[in-house]
Amino acid sequence: MGSYIKSAQDSIRTIITECKADGKRDVKFGLVTYRDHPPEDRSYVTKTFSFTSSPVLAKQYVDTMAADGGGDGPEAVADGLHDALAFFPWSLSAVKIVVFIADAPPHGLSKHQTDGLPPGWDTHDPMVDVVQMLQKEIILYSVGCEPALGQTSFARDWFKAIAEVTGGRYLSLKNAKLLPQVIIGGASEETDLEKNAALIEEEIVSIRQEASSEGKSYTEDEIFELAAKRMGEKGLKTTQGLLSDIGVGEEQTPFSGRISECKTMKEVSDMLNKESPIPSPPQSDMLYSYPDMSEECDFAAPAASAHFVEQSYSAMPQAISKEQVTRFARRKGY
Repeated sequence: MGSYIKSAQDSIRTIITECKADGKRDVKFGLVTYRDHPPEDRSYVTKTFSFTSSPVLAKQYVDTMAADGGGDGPEAVADGLHDALAFFPWSLSAVKIVVFIADAPPHGLSKHQTDGLPPGWDTHDPMVDVVQMLQKEIILYSVGCEPALGQTSFARDWFKAIAEVTGGRYLSLKNAKLLPQVIIGGASEETDLEKNAALIEEEIVSIRQEASSEGKSYTEDEIFELAAKRMGEKGLKTTQGLLSDIGVGEEQTPFSGRISECKTMKEVSDMLNKESPIPSPPQSDMLYSYPDMSEECDFAAPAASAHFVEQSYSAMPQAISKEQVTRFARRKGY
C-alpha cells in the first residue's frame, strides 16, 4: 500500500490539473482513509477530508496518509465505502467518481479468510451502499493492488462486483506509478460518456423501437453491441482507458456476476461459504482514499500495496465501445 500512497502524494497536483483539462471542469477532490476496527487496529477506523478544488489543500490531505497497523487480513472497507457515499455533498449535476483502492478484502466476505470480525465491522453493509451509489449515479472504480489482493479468496470477485453494480470498472493494478494515469483517464472517460448521454440513450431507444416494429428480438447484450457499432460508424469517439496486462479476466473472477446480484453481505457470504477457497490470506495492510471530480466532476481518490511489474495504461479517444455502452446503460437504467 505504501507505494500507492507515495504515488498519490507525488502526483496529486498533476491529477487535479489534468482533470481540469481545458479549464471548463470544476474539479473537486475529497479523501477518505480507513484502517480497521479495534482491537485489530487502534489508531482509527476512518478519516474524512472535505471536497476542495485547491491542489495545495488536496496535497495536504494525501500527505496525511501512511500505511500502518492491521491485525487480521480484512479491513474496514465497509466503513470507508459508506463515508465516501454519505459524508460528501455530491452534486446532482456532476460526474461523480469514487476511486476505491484496495489491497485487502472487507470483513465478513467468507469463512475462507482470516477474519477477526471486530466489534462494529457490520455497522454498514457495502452491498446496500453500492446500490445507493448507483441510485445517486456515483461511479465506482475499484483498483485492486496486486499481488496482495489476489491472495485472498474471492477478493477480486467482490471488488469487481461492486464496481459493476454502479456501472464502473475494476482494474487490477500492479504498478503504483500508474495510479495517477488511472485516475485522470477514468475521469476523462466518464465525463465523455456523460456528455454523450443523450446520443447513447437515443441510439438504444431507436434500436428497441426498430426491433419492435420489425418483429425482431434482441438481447440486451446485442442491443448495446449494435448501439456501439452504429455510433462508431457515425464517428462518435470517447476517451477509453486501457490497462495492458490486466491479469484478471472472467476466468479469474468467476463469482463477480453472482456477487453483484446479492443484496446484502450476508447473501454474499452465504453463497461464497459453499464454494471451495481460492488462495491464501493476504499479507499486507490496506488504506483507503477517495476524491470528488466534477465538471462538475465529483471524484474520490485512494491508496494501496507495493509491487512493480511491466504494465502500462493509456487513455485516448476511440470509437465508443460496447463495454462503455453497457456500463453506461446499466447505471442509467436504459
